Amino acid sequence: MTTTSHKVIIVGAGMAGLTAAAYLSRAGHDVLLIEKNETCGGLLNSIQKDGFVFDTGPRSIENSGAVRPFLNDLGISLELLKSPVSIGIENEILHFTSNESTHDYQSLLKKLYPDNKKEIAAIFLLIEKILKDMAILNEIDNPLFRDMKKDIGYLVKKLLPYLGKFLLAIRRINRRKEPVEDTLKKMTSNQSLVNIMTQHFFKSTPTFFAL
Repeated sequence: MTTTSHKVIIVGAGMAGLTAAAYLSRAGHDVLLIEKNETCGGLLNSIQKDGFVFDTGPRSIENSGAVRPFLNDLGISLELLKSPVSIGIENEILHFTSNESTHDYQSLLKKLYPDNKKEIAAIFLLIEKILKDMAILNEIDNPLFRDMKKDIGYLVKKLLPYLGKFLLAIRRINRRKEPVEDTLKKMTSNQSLVNIMTQHFFKSTPTFFAL
């Protein structure tokens, strides 16, 4: 650190700090990136204990139309792997391989709660609607990574027709921000069923995110 003045100082070399530093540096700015730990990465890091390596931080990162474009734009080659999800209830373990696996989950819950079949069906109808809206949100990558002046075809043929669907999906999602446990309590009086379905999420997780 021989330079005593910088135009931009970024505190923290986590994902956000590293990304900001990369873009600002590429744009020609004088950047100082400060990190208190010995390594960069922030929450995305690894620790070693007793000869084993453990990943820390989030279990997975959803592309959400931004992560992959970021990597491509910065010229970073990184293999992205699918994050398998499993749910265990009593002696049953259900592996989610696609959205179709929700039908298996519904069948399992109906088997465990035969007196609540209609309520379970209604809950999963809501889940299907939310999955469709989330699929719309992730349908295309963030257009900010494209030069629209040079890609008029994409703007006219892809982005503009998509915009209407996107705005409607956002509107529906904004209506489903209440805590998931509150939503489920409105749909069933069986607290055990509510507990089973909410056990995987922090308290007050928004309905659109949990379901």
